[in-house]
Amino acid sequence: MLIEPKSLNKILTALDKQIRIHGGCHISLVVCGGSALAALGLVNRTTKDVDVLGKAEETDNGIKICKIKSFPKWLEEAAKTVARDYFLPENWLNLGPASQLETGLPKDFENRLVKKKYGEYLTVFFIS
Repeated sequence: MLIEPKSLNKILTALDKQIRIHGGCHISLVVCGGSALAALGLVNRTTKDVDVLGKAEETDNGIKICKIKSFPKWLEEAAKTVARDYFLPENWLNLGPASQLETGLPKDFENRLVKKKYGEYLTVFFIS
């Protein structure tokens, strides 16, 4: 099944709940691609996945984006449960664009992120 803009919030809220159930802790992800555009209402089209660029860390100096080599086990399990419940592809939550951090991001990139909380365990910073 494809992810429609109107169902994206439900899916990410479900992921927040599953993170808790699977014994995870709070995580902030930086998301790009079609799901970011849909979440911000910039496009009204479906997407097959949620592309994670990295992990966001909020500091006194702003947001720092850190590379993730792999998701924590609890996040993988939470994502698998959401995939099952919403009939999504197994890799609907993926680190496909993570290598972009090695080549560098545009100046002031972090200042253009839009923060959305999906509960106690999941915060997403969407690229605007």
